Order: sequence, then C-alpha cells, then structure tokens
Amino acid sequence: MRIVNAPLSLVSAMSQSSHGGRMSVAVAPQSYIYSHFRHVSGVPASDGQSGAPLTSLRILDIMIEHQQVRLREGQGSLLNFTA
Repeated sequence: MRIVNAPLSLVSAMSQSSHGGRMSVAVAPQSYIYSHFRHVSGVPASDGQSGAPLTSLRILDIMIEHQQVRLREGQGSLLNFTA
C-alpha cells in the first residue's frame, strides 16, 4: 500500500492502482472516516498537511474502476488515448 500526499498526480496514481492494488491518500483527519472507497482509502494527514478532498478520492476511485473494466474487457487502457 502506498500513501500519496496531496496534490495527486492522477496519471501516476491510476497507474499504481490499475493492477488491483489499493492506494492510500492523505486526507484531513476529520474526513478520515468517510474516505474509504473500493480502490482508494484515506489516511489522516500529518500536521501541517491539508490532505486531498474526498471528492478527489471518489473521482480517482471511479476512474480506477473504469480502467480496470476496460482492461478486463480487452478495450485497452484508459491512459491509452489511441484505443
């Protein structure tokens, strides 16, 4: 499991989780209990760190799911713009 600090690099984050791995992203400590999705989980941010918004985690989770579906169906990768 890898912890990604905000701001996220979307392409990097998706490539790390596109093969079934789970990713952890720093979020505001008060948002921690709401930050667990299928492919992405939140961890409390350190002092002085703002963390990623929950909407970004949800969007990232949806995009990873979409990429995994495309790969399973043989439609190529979401990151491959020619497919």
